[in-house]
This record gives sequence, C-alpha cells and structure tokens, in this order.
Amino acid sequence: MHPAETFSAFGDTFLIAVTRDITEQLKQQVARADLSYVASVNPTEYVAGLAEQFAISPLRVDVDHATMSPREETVRAERFDVYSGRHAGDPYTRQIVTVHVPFNGDPAVFRYQASARTICPRPIWVDGGEVCFDVIVPAHPSPDIKGEVKRMLACLSENARCLNQEIAGFNQSLAGLAKGFVDRRRAELQERLGILETLDLPLRKVDAVPASVSVPVVRKTLPAPKPAPGSTPYRHAWTLDENIYEEMLQGIQDRGRSWERLPRAYAGKGEEALRDELIVQLASQFGWASTTGETFNKAGKTDILMRYEQENLFVAECKFWRGRQQHLATIDQLLKYLTWRDAKTAIIYFLDTREVTTPLRAVQECTPEHPCFVAANGTRGESRFDFTFHLRDDPERTLHIAILCFHLPKPKQDESSN
Repeated sequence: MHPAETFSAFGDTFLIAVTRDITEQLKQQVARADLSYVASVNPTEYVAGLAEQFAISPLRVDVDHATMSPREETVRAERFDVYSGRHAGDPYTRQIVTVHVPFNGDPAVFRYQASARTICPRPIWVDGGEVCFDVIVPAHPSPDIKGEVKRMLACLSENARCLNQEIAGFNQSLAGLAKGFVDRRRAELQERLGILETLDLPLRKVDAVPASVSVPVVRKTLPAPKPAPGSTPYRHAWTLDENIYEEMLQGIQDRGRSWERLPRAYAGKGEEALRDELIVQLASQFGWASTTGETFNKAGKTDILMRYEQENLFVAECKFWRGRQQHLATIDQLLKYLTWRDAKTAIIYFLDTREVTTPLRAVQECTPEHPCFVAANGTRGESRFDFTFHLRDDPERTLHIAILCFHLPKPKQDESSN
C-alpha cells in the first residue's frame, strides 16, 4: 500500500484561483504594513522582496529518471479489464507496478489546473521528492502496459509544462502588482503627513531605534517611535530573541509529550489536526504574535508561521516520519519557503512507528547529507536535534533548524487494517 492519499493529477484547483488568492494576500500584506516601515524601506528592494516571497515555485518533472517498484496485491475483479475472467467483486492477486518520478518544485502544483489541461488516466500521490502512480499488470496481454506508462509520463510532463508557462507569467507580474500596492501605501502616507503638516506643530523627538530589535515578550511595553522632524524615517526589522525561541520550542515539546503520555489525545488525528493543536498552543502562549497555519511564505505554504509587525519570526513544518528520503525532502521544502529574514525554524515529526530508535538515529545520521548543512549543534534530550543550515542560494546566510520528534504509534488495530 502506498503511504499517501491519491488524487487526480492537475485537476483540483484552477491556477487562476490560486493566483487570485496570492494576489489578495500580497495586497493585504502591503495594506497592513506599518506606514513608517513602508516610508523608510528602499522601495525597489521592498518590491523585489515581495515578488520573491509570493512567487510560485515551478514544477520540474524528471520523467527521464523514473523508476519502478513492483508488488503483489489482492484486489477485486471490478478494478480490471473484462478479460480477467473474474466476476465483479471476486478477490484475486495481481502484480502492481508503482512508477516513481522525481520532481523539483512545490508539490501543491500537482493539484493545480492550467487553462489548457491534459487529463491523466491514473491517480497520483506525492512521496517526498517523487510523484508516484500505480499501473496494474493485466491478466492478459491485450493492454499495452508499456504504452500506458509512457502516456502517463507524457501527461505529467505536458501538464507541468503548461502550468509552468502560466506560473512564469504570474511570477513576472508580481513585481508590477507589488509596486502598485506599495505606491498606493506610500501615497497614503504622504497624504497623512500632509494633514499633519497643516497642524503646524513639531513632532516629539524619540531615542534612536536600532536596526534590528528583539521582539518583546509583552507587546505593550514596546514603544511606538516616530521619525524626528526633518530626519530620514527609521527602519527596523524584528528578530526573535534566543530565549523566546527556546520558549516556543519548549511549548511544542510540552504538547508533544502530553500526546505521548495520553495516546487517546492523538488517536485518529491526522497531520493537520495535530498541527492545529500546536498552533493553538503557540497562539495562547505568545499572544503578541500572529500564529497561522498553511500560510503562503515565499514559494509555498508553511504549516506554522509566527509573525510580528509583518516580520516572519518562526517557521515550522509538521510531518509524519516516512524515512530518510522524505526527511531530506522536508528540509528542502522548508528551505524553499524561507526568506533571508527567517532565521529560526523547526521540523516537527510525528513517529507513528512501533519502535522509535531507527527514526531518531536516521535524523542524526542523514541530516548532514543535505547540501545546505552547516553544523550539528547537539541534542536536547533524546528526541530534539539542533542544526545550522544556510539558505539554498546564499551560503553566507545561516539559520537554525530544530528537529523535534514525538512518538505517536498507531494502535494495533489500525495497523492490522492497513
């Protein structure tokens, strides 16, 4: 059995609906941006950063390096051709071949539908850095199984090509869209400043604001500085204090350990439900930040994103553990989502296996194999591992990734039913 839910390739959501949603999120982010920040930031850099943040990562399907893995499975006759000689519903054994196709890009794009779409004949699923589909070896040689595989591979390639053309056009338009939103926001600031000037009163002077400020634990203690009369508007960027980062990770650890102690607390819950509980935990613990799930950040949607004053402070991905290959793909996915300002992150694994030693050992052994790995920074207990990585396109920009593992084994009855 394959580990993930199958879906129709390139048939869930129209790409134009996705781009409209992203455009609206871009508009709202600029509309909510602090006016003093918009006034002080370099407009060209700001627009370029927004365009990079909201761009969709294109999908590159490598059909030339597809592989296969055969298996036998007991199935029912209605799944196959009439030549099988079986009555509908009769169980019998057939060989099934899973075709594994490597890809790069955002796996969500496999669900998007271009304006021109080729319907793929077989459902697919995503497993780490591969997209997979099953081909059933027929009981009689009448169907052309080789041709069927080729048609499916061609379908994946053609849909990805069509989507990439439309994605490229959208990504190219982002700078212009962002510039329009930023120009309107700056015009709003000029209008407000004009009103203030009519009052003919001096602005109160404040102490200088450092270029990078740690987020306060209690938000109300944060002063609201304003630029002094005649001076260049200040620019600040929030950073996450190391102590608060540790408090966030400890909050996640506390919730994960409560699951481990009380199996009924996680029984029957999937990845999204467990993630939502962590979001509630963080939101209640750090009320001064905006904590959201499935939020667009740079090239895709992050599972957990905490922001303060429009700055990304903490990014995390939640996954059920599915082996070393998936682990390296998860690091790739996280790095793809990060901008140069995102320095403190986490990967949260739910281990639904009976034994826990092998996954924990695999995290320690294979993480250094990633090309962006910089250093291992030790462990905190038996199930937390700290690492330093650099951004994919900037070896000088490093970031922290804490990997937290929680052992949530399936009940035995669930295992027997799979």
